[in-house]
Amino acid sequence: MSQFFEKHRRHLLASDADAIADLYHDDAVLLSFEFGAKEGRDAIRDQYADFFDFHGPISSAEADREVEHGDDLFVEFTMRSERGEFQLFNAFVLGGGKARRHFSNVVQGEVEADEAEA
Repeated sequence: MSQFFEKHRRHLLASDADAIADLYHDDAVLLSFEFGAKEGRDAIRDQYADFFDFHGPISSAEADREVEHGDDLFVEFTMRSERGEFQLFNAFVLGGGKARRHFSNVVQGEVEADEAEA
């Protein structure tokens, strides 16, 4: 597992939006089909805080597959929270050990958790 993703995973498990935001450059961009674009470290921190409010504590975040090439990282991982289990794809463009760009999307499980709550 890449050093970057291991740090990211630890902060997810701790529900620590500030620590996750510190893994991003000041001008980083986070893109997702769910919420669009978040530009800058503060907006990214706020997005993770919303993520933790929505999902509750994250009980596990395990990489299913990972490909790293230079400053590019592509990870498929499974997370479990109070809302259930879901799978995500994340692509990071890194620089100096921090994310410059992050593309993230839930690919499985989110709808099922929302339907179960209704």
